[in-house]
Order: sequence, then C-alpha cells, then structure tokens
Amino acid sequence: MISRSIAARLMMPLAVSMAMLCALAGIMVYAQVTVARANQAAIDGQTQVNQLGELRSVSRALQRDALNLITETDAEAREGIVKKFDSRMGTFKSTLESFGGQVDKAVIPAGYFASQDEVAKQLEAVSARPMAAIRRARSATFTGRSAPPSAKPPRLPTN
Repeated sequence: MISRSIAARLMMPLAVSMAMLCALAGIMVYAQVTVARANQAAIDGQTQVNQLGELRSVSRALQRDALNLITETDAEAREGIVKKFDSRMGTFKSTLESFGGQVDKAVIPAGYFASQDEVAKQLEAVSARPMAAIRRARSATFTGRSAPPSAKPPRLPTN
C-alpha cells in the first residue's frame, strides 16, 4: 500500500503537466486556425479593394474617352477612340461581373454596383450617338447623368 501511494505521488505531477500540455496544444491550434481565418479575410478584402481601384481606373479612362468622343471632329481619330472605348467597356463590364455578389459589405458600399451599371449605360449612350449636331446633347447627358445622385453641380459666382 505504501509503495502505491509513493508511485501515485510521483506520477501525479507528471499526469497534471501532461494534461496541461494537451490543453495548451488545443488552445494553440484553435488560435492558429482563428488567425489563419482573419488573415484570409484580410487578403480577400485587400483583393477587393485592389479590384475596385482597377475598376475606378477603367471608369475614368472611359469617361475620358467619352469626352474625347464629344469633342473630336477627325473621323480617323474618332475611330481609334471608339476602339479604345469598346475595349475598355468590355473590361469594365467583365470586372463588374467578376464581383458577382461575393462582396464584403464593409468594403463596398450599398448601391455601388447599381451606380456603376448606370454609369456604363450613360457612357455607352454617349458613344452610340452620331457625331452630327448632337454634341451639346451628349455633353448634357454625360455631365447630368454620370455624377452621383448626391453631387450638385458647382455654382459659379455672379457679379
């Protein structure tokens, strides 16, 4: 009986330390999985932000092309602008479609994609109109409908 109690007394600290080691290993695995998920979420968010930056860049180029179409009078130059415009519009639409509803609502504001679809429609309307005497109508369509709804045109000072 005495020998059992001495063995139990010697083994008890070892058993407790092994149990604590197992508990710490479990906590570490849980923490590692949690950190890996957080890292992946950060990478996904950064990827979306980068894609939005590219989308904005293409949108600006399309707006510049639309303005060039409004002002350009040379037929050859207009042809080149139309080719660039069509190529960029394809890139713009495919980038919009690539998001496909899988967006982080914290990164992308509500209504963003609807507004971008409207911008694409208005830009296409500008490029589809003939060159003739509609230049003023094109300019009004572009400036009036491509700005965000909350934006107001600047007021010029009157003297």
